[in-house]
Amino acid sequence: MADSDNLGGLALLAKNEAAYPDDYFLLTSERSAKLDLLIHLLTHLSSSIVICGPKGIGKTTLLKALQQRLAAWNYCSLTASPEQDMASLNAALAASASTAPTLLVIDNAGSLTPGFIAAILREFADHRQIRVIFALTPDELYLKNSSDSLISECSVIEIPPLSEKQCGEFLQYLAARPDRRVAPQHLNDTVTASMYRNTHGIPGNIIAALPSVNRRPQQDKTLILLIAAVLLLVAITLGVQWLSQTNRLTFSHPTEPNQTTP
Repeated sequence: MADSDNLGGLALLAKNEAAYPDDYFLLTSERSAKLDLLIHLLTHLSSSIVICGPKGIGKTTLLKALQQRLAAWNYCSLTASPEQDMASLNAALAASASTAPTLLVIDNAGSLTPGFIAAILREFADHRQIRVIFALTPDELYLKNSSDSLISECSVIEIPPLSEKQCGEFLQYLAARPDRRVAPQHLNDTVTASMYRNTHGIPGNIIAALPSVNRRPQQDKTLILLIAAVLLLVAITLGVQWLSQTNRLTFSHPTEPNQTTP
């Protein structure tokens, strides 16, 4: 496996991170098991494979980790779009032609037009040197089961979310990066619990929520300044009212001049 640094229950794939600096390559023990299962299916079975999980769960991350593990394979990765057709698919395969087994990875496969996944499966059913992997969300897989019935013959691997503990470790990892997205002093058990609750342990959601964590201390300072300004304004208003009331009392009861005794 690629060289890695361990942070609690997370194995951070340093080799992958160097190749893809904008991604966060982490594998929990559960995800590592999924990766091993994926490799086993590719090397021992002929069926195509669906990598399934909600947006941001790490489907693309896992597939890039797979690329590192299967370095001897020819890796052809495509990000699907509604405009994709068989001609463009074959052109991509031709551009990466090799005598080695080819792994055709179609990310964002839910955007393919209805029926096209079934067409792909039929196209490469007899190509023993070409294996196909589709990346789909659960909702997309549900819809494709209706429009592309052949997808039911694929092996499905679901990627699990992070646990609350792993969420905290992931935040610590992000805080330790040179391009850190969050400062370590902003992290605590309360922040971790809130982050886990709001993101459901989905790494992409955690990363998207980080700006709010970073802004919190500044927001707290702003709130304190606002409260102080309001209190000062109230104090000034009360002071002005008190002075005004004092002046009215003074003018309403003028001091009578001393009378001279006749």
